[in-house]
This record gives sequence, C-alpha cells and structure tokens, in this order.
Amino acid sequence: MAASIDFRPDINGLRAYAVAAVVLYHFGVPGFAGGFVGVDVFFVISGFLMTGIIVSQLEAGRFSLLGFYLARAARIIPALAALCAAVLVFGWFWLTPVDYQRLGRHTASSIAFLSNVTYATESGYFDTASHEKWLLHTWSLSVEWQFYLLLPLALIAWRRWVGHGRAHLLAFAVLGVAVSLGLSVVLTAWRPTYAFYLLPTRAWELLAGGAVFLVQRRLALAPAAARLCYLAGLASILVSVVLFHAGLPWPGAWAALPVAGAALVLLAQRQDALPTAHPWIQWLGTASYSIYLWHWPIAVGARYFGLADHALWAVPAVALSLLLGGLSYRWVEVPTRSALRGLRAGRGVLVHGAVTACVAGVAAAVLWAQGVPARVPREVELAAAEARNRNPRSPECLLTGWGFGSVQGCHIGAAGRPERVVMIGDSHAGALLGAIDEALTQEGVGGRFFAATSCPPVLGMAWERGLESDCRRFYAGVEQWLKSRSGLTLVLVGRWSNYLHDRPQLVTLDGRTPLDRLPAPQREALYRERVVQGICRYAPHGSVHVLAPIPEMPYDVPRTLATDLLLGRARNDYGIERAAYARKHGPVLDALHEAGARCGAQLVDPTGALCDGTRCRAAEGGRPLYFDDDHLSEYGNRRLVPLLRPLVRHASPAPRATAVVHAPAAN
Repeated sequence: MAASIDFRPDINGLRAYAVAAVVLYHFGVPGFAGGFVGVDVFFVISGFLMTGIIVSQLEAGRFSLLGFYLARAARIIPALAALCAAVLVFGWFWLTPVDYQRLGRHTASSIAFLSNVTYATESGYFDTASHEKWLLHTWSLSVEWQFYLLLPLALIAWRRWVGHGRAHLLAFAVLGVAVSLGLSVVLTAWRPTYAFYLLPTRAWELLAGGAVFLVQRRLALAPAAARLCYLAGLASILVSVVLFHAGLPWPGAWAALPVAGAALVLLAQRQDALPTAHPWIQWLGTASYSIYLWHWPIAVGARYFGLADHALWAVPAVALSLLLGGLSYRWVEVPTRSALRGLRAGRGVLVHGAVTACVAGVAAAVLWAQGVPARVPREVELAAAEARNRNPRSPECLLTGWGFGSVQGCHIGAAGRPERVVMIGDSHAGALLGAIDEALTQEGVGGRFFAATSCPPVLGMAWERGLESDCRRFYAGVEQWLKSRSGLTLVLVGRWSNYLHDRPQLVTLDGRTPLDRLPAPQREALYRERVVQGICRYAPHGSVHVLAPIPEMPYDVPRTLATDLLLGRARNDYGIERAAYARKHGPVLDALHEAGARCGAQLVDPTGALCDGTRCRAAEGGRPLYFDDDHLSEYGNRRLVPLLRPLVRHASPAPRATAVVHAPAAN
C-alpha cells in the first residue's frame, strides 16, 4: 500500500538521531545518559506518519483497514522474526535452561506484540535485571503495533460521529494527548513500571506526532521561523540526551521536552538542512529499524560474556550493531518488503500469520519444555534448576502484587496443633516458609504464617510507592488476628536494609514522609525509629524474635553459577565477604539491637548457618543456596532449621532480656 506521504529527509534524519541516542545510551557511552529519549522521538515520528497515511487515504476515499495492517506488518514483522529466530538459535547453545525458558516467553510475547505487557509485570526498564533480557527493546514495537491497531479505528469512528474535517481530527489528537499525558504523569508517580511500558501512558507521544501532521498544512512557516523551529527542536532533543538520566521519573512530564523537540523538527519541514540531510545521517536513518533491533542483543551479549568489563567495549559493539543492522536492512527488510508488496490481501495475511505462528510456536515449545534442560551438562541443569526450588505453598501463603485481599495467613507446622508460633514478614519470610514449617513439624508445634511481598513487618512501610496502602491494610489484618491472642512466639523477617538503602525514594512512612526527601542522617534516624517502634508493637502478644538480614549476593546465584559452568569459568568462591555484610547491614542491626533493649525483642543471627569466618556462601558443593540473588531456596533455607527449632521449642509468653541467638556453625 502506498505510503501517501512523500519521503522526507528531515524525518529520516530524525530517525538517525533517535537510534544513535538509544544505541549509545545502551552501550554506556559518556554524554548519552538520557539517550533513552530516542524511543520517545521514534514514537512522535510514528504517530506523524501513521496519522498522515490514514487521514490522507480516508480523505481520498481509498483507505483499506486490512491493507493498512498488512503494510505495517510488512514493515515490522520480517526483520523482527529474523532477530527472534537468531536469538533462539543462539540460546540453544549458550543459555542455561532457566534463561532459555525466559527467552522463549519473551520471544513469544515479542512476536505477538505483547512484550510491553510482559515486561510491565517484571522489573523496570532501568533495573539491573533488564540487562539480562535479550528482547527487552521490543517493548516499544509492541506499543507501536497496538497503536497501529487502534488508531485507524478511532479515526474512522471520530470522523463518523464528530466530523470529517481536519479541525475535528485535530481536536481528537489534542484531546488524546491531554488525557494520555495526564494519565502518564499520574501513573509515573504511582506505578512507574506500568507507566513506562503501556500504551495508554505512551499514546500521547504518538498522538503528538499526529497533531503535527494535522496542523502543518494550515501552519506554513516562513523560512526564518522554520529555521528557528528546526534548531529549537534539535536542541531540545540533544539537551534531553545529555542532561536527562535514568533516575528521572519516566515518561511523565519530563518526556514533554524530547517529544516537543521532535514535533518542532517535523513542523519545520527543513528538507535540506545539513544536520538531518547529510548522506551518512540518511543511511543511519534508513537502516535505523534494523540497527535498533540488533543493538540490544549485542549489548546483552557483551555483558553476558563479560566483554562489557573491558575499556572501550562500546566501539566494537557499535560497529557490530551497524554491521548487523545494515545486513538486516539489505537482506531482510528490502527483499521482504518488495516481495510482500505485490501479494493480495489473503496471501499477505497467510504469509504474515505463518511467519508469526512459526516463531511463536518454537518459542512456546522452549517455554513449555522449561528451556530444554537436556541441551546442557547435568551440573549446569542442576545449578539452574535451583531457581525453581521454592516452596510449593508460596502461592497460597505469600501475597504478591497489588490489591491484597483478605488477610488469612496459612497454618504451618504440626497439623491440628494450636498455633503458638507466628512468622510475619515480606518475601524473605516467604523464602523461609519451608524452614519454619519443618522446624515446627519436628517439634510437634502448630503455627501461623503471614507474609506479603515488598511489605516489611512494620506498619506503614512499603518497598514500592503505591503499595503503602496495601501493606498497611495487610499488617492491620495481621494485628487484628493477633488482637485477642497472647503468649505467642513471633518471628519477624524482613529485607530490612533494602528499605533504607536500595530504594529510599520509594519508601514512605505512613504515606506522609518520603525518605528520599530527607538528608541521609535524618533518613537513617527516622527509619531506625520506625523499625524499633514497629517491632515493639508486637511485644504485647508474646516473645518477639527478629531475624537479622539474610546475606544478599550481588548476582542471581543459580543463573550465575549455571552460566559459569556452561561457559567453563566456574569457581569456588561464590559469596560475599562478611565485612561487606557488616557494612551494608550495620545501621539496621543497630536498630534491631535497640528494639531488644526497648521491648525485649531477641535478635536471631542467621550468619552462623550461612557464613564461615570470612565469607557468606552463595553455594555449597556446586549447588546454589538461593533461588535468585537474595532469597534462600528450599535447599538453602534448611540451613536455618537448627536455628529455628529452639525458638519454637522454648516459646515463652513473657518478653525476655535482650539476647542474640546464633545459628550453629555450618560444617
């Protein structure tokens, strides 16, 4: 289907700047800390072009909805399918079963243009874990494809019910920008990961491009004004690239600067301006889609094989991105576009459907086969399998997500016995479910288990902004359960230090005092006091025992160990130094000791079971003790059963003097 818009060098050049910003940002090149705004520029360009194609053909009376979809598929699917096939082949030889299974899930969602939804439920785009996802960058393609599906339907409906004129359509675009931008600002503060990935909070960027198309015919700029508009637009984009950084709430209001910059460049229509018309810039813009597709797996691969640790690693990485992107454009994009252009609609649907189904089918098979463990040596398979070694009752007993329902808890320990022991905490408590259950069962004691992810056992705190009300409701439910009970043994477990150190910008106290707005000493003092108060709230219900922080590793243990075994670089020193544990957790340990002095809470030290004289171990005998970087697996948590048995055996209703209970040293 004809594009209905003449080729414009300024648009092609703008693509070049967008892809260059993204590539250099992802390769960690200094000066490009805000290069992620290149995606926002791409969105504006796409909105401009798609609105132009649809409106022009609607006005000419020759718009075909199916033809529009097939044209977009011909532009996007072949190169994406080739990339997905390539990474699946790579993964067969070089990825552990857990990583390969995850790649299968991500590949299926990418080729189905749902990867933005998939990634919205996982970690954030700027998190460290994002560098382990080979197809993370396809989230933007999913957003665009979803926009392509909805935009023509929305415009057709608007023309029918509101009006055919471009002024009416401009009203649609302006209204869409206002609503989506408002939603983006609100959701960026409340649910930042969702705001980043999902179409409703990104649509305003695409609709901004559409609004430019609808006004440019009416707004003919004089040469001097066009030159000023063009330079101001480029400057806005470059300022965003240089001065913005991953710590900004994104997209939200900050994204308005690069979006406005892209809109100004489009509005100026400067076809012969050298910054965008230079032949090298034009080539980069022409191949920008394939370069974008290939650069991110190269970035992930460099980190995966440890190449990113070398100085100037970005130089060959950029060169390889340009090479593979250029080859993809020359041998995939161009031939397939030419071949598909002549197909009738029915055959086009069949071809695109077959390609998509083939890639998705292989990816689904990899997912269903749990990463095909038979591909790798047995020791690799066993190490990787520890990532799945979690308590089967976790879905029942550990509340996750948002909007926690009623707080019931789970019975643990000996069946039919009174519930004398209560474990309360966050996901670190969830990781100890098997250990406390076994300790209680061995002692013939019953208990109750309450845990909610990202909610420390302190009323009014949460790991993520937006969870405060859920966490408050959860622990109010726990206190309601405890209200008529006394003489219990309570075991509190939390990822205590991380609520202070790792994400202070997301922690609030009773919804009123965001810790990131306080100076570090005041923040630490306030957090310490809240922890002490929170622990002591439980004292009237019985003896309180607080588990000191579990040692945390700087990497995903099963993944790292399995990968090292697969790549032939395994070692025997997986873990962290005890000194590093003391440095990280010192302030929190002081707070836990203070709780003992104030209300008799006992500090329970797990390091005797998990550490030796100098190191805290991440694995034993080649088997991980963790199912990720900080949660003990069912294999690892059994090291704490000897520590927990005395607590449940000698439960006392009266608060006891301050003491530290040490786990017996591991053999």
